[in-house]
Parts: sequence; structure tokens; C-alpha cells
Amino acid sequence: MGQNVNGMVGDAGRRAAGGARQALGETAPWLTRAARLGYAARGVVYVTLGLIALQAALGRRQAEGQRGALREIASQPLGQVLLVIIAIGLLGYAAWRLIEAARGAEGEGSDAKGIGLRLAHAGSGLVYGSLAFQAVRLLQGASTGGDDEARAEHWTARLMALPWGRALVAAAGIGMLVYAGQQMRKAIKGKVARHLDLHELSPDSRRNVVRMGQFGVGARAVVFAVAGVFLLLAARHANPSEATGLPGALEALQSAPWGPWLMGLVALGLLAFGLFQIVQARYRVLQPVD
Repeated sequence: MGQNVNGMVGDAGRRAAGGARQALGETAPWLTRAARLGYAARGVVYVTLGLIALQAALGRRQAEGQRGALREIASQPLGQVLLVIIAIGLLGYAAWRLIEAARGAEGEGSDAKGIGLRLAHAGSGLVYGSLAFQAVRLLQGASTGGDDEARAEHWTARLMALPWGRALVAAAGIGMLVYAGQQMRKAIKGKVARHLDLHELSPDSRRNVVRMGQFGVGARAVVFAVAGVFLLLAARHANPSEATGLPGALEALQSAPWGPWLMGLVALGLLAFGLFQIVQARYRVLQPVD
């Protein structure tokens, strides 16, 4: 079993390398460096989210979203310096995702599945571009514009005010559930390292990286699934206040049977996801051929 996993990781890494080099042959080297910094910055944000969620599971504080994680980072010693690096990294990640969407850097075609993946990359780029903007506002001493729960309610209300607004909100909820299902499938099948080249690691280290990625991606999928369910409820009841962000999804888990244990497990998963992003910063296949 271990040899199969290592072989799959190695083969996937080599295939990803070939596809990325073909798709990115003309990409400027600075962009791949920015993308790696972006994965690392994303990792730091998720590690912070996981630590906050773990404290919340222990009843020591409230759960936070990504903006809360940025505020937590800024409050630490040398936090302003770290926030500058994270802002630059998140901008790099956003640029990379948008270019992935435009050029199909991961081999996406022009069929329905490929278009869906490109749209997902574009959405991710916009989300992290917005988060980079919030980091800059924090550096300027401005407010980040409310917490994640208020923002989720605000944007749900704006969407619901449009023609066919409830249907649009329901579609967004279904989309989140589909994405969560796809990510959970990816975690269960061990395909989380598909774009990593881990050949220089020992077999044990490769297995540990894959397991960490499976745990992290699976935990994040659970959070997305919960948020998707709340969007569907908001659409059904025409009530934007039922929409929730990451903090509300975590609190919903905590209120379930065995809630603190469940939330603690998901918190550890978010921490693992953050560490896995830092691994991706080092080993993800991004470097184009000169």
C-alpha cells in the first residue's frame, strides 16, 4: 500500500510537471515565485484559523473567519511586518489563480468540467485578492469592514434583492455543496498531492504529507458543506441572516452532538490544511521552462 501511494504521488508529480511546463512556458519566473509566497501566506492564514478554532472548541474564545485571522496576526509581535508579507503573498496567489483560470495551467479543457474548474480558480483569485485588500486596510489602521458573519449576511441580502434572487442564493449553496463533495472525494481518494513533486522526500515523509493533506482538505470540505446548507436555508426561508461564514459554520458544528469534539477535530484539520499549503509553497509544480 505504501509503495502504491508513493508511486502514485511520484507519477502524479511528474505528470503535473509536464502539464504545467507546457501550459506555463511563457510565464514570467516572478509570477511562480509570487505564487509560492501566496501558498505560504494562505497557509499562515489557515494555521491561524485552526489555532483560533481550537481555542474556540475549548471555550476560550469565539471562532473567527479569515479577516479575524488577519487581525490576530496583526496583533502579534512583528505582526505588521508579517501582515505586509501576507498581503503581498495573497496578491500573488490571487494573480496566479486568475492566470490559471485564463490559461488552464492545470490542464483544464474547454468542456463543462474544465470551464467549471476555471471559474473556481477565478473565484478563488477574487476571494484572496479581496483578502489581500483587507490586509492592506489593516496595515493602514482601517477597519476590515465587519466580521465574516456580517459580510455573509450582507452579500446574501444583496443577491436576494436581485431578480430570481432566492434561486441565485440556492444555486450558490448548491455550488458550495458540490465543491465540498468534490474536495471530500479528493481527500478520500488521496489525490491531494496530485500537483506536488515529492520525489526528493523519503517514502515515510511522502505518506505523511498525503495524510496531512487528506485530513486538512477533508476538514475544510466539512466547513464548506455546512456553509452551503445554511445558504440553502437562507434561500428557502428568504432570510439572509441565516447565511453564515466560516465562524458560523464552526459554531454550528460546536452546537451539534459531541460538538466540542467535532469542532476540535475540524480545527485540527484546518491547522493541517494550513501546513499543507506551506508544503505546497515548496513542492507544488509551478516553475515554467525557460
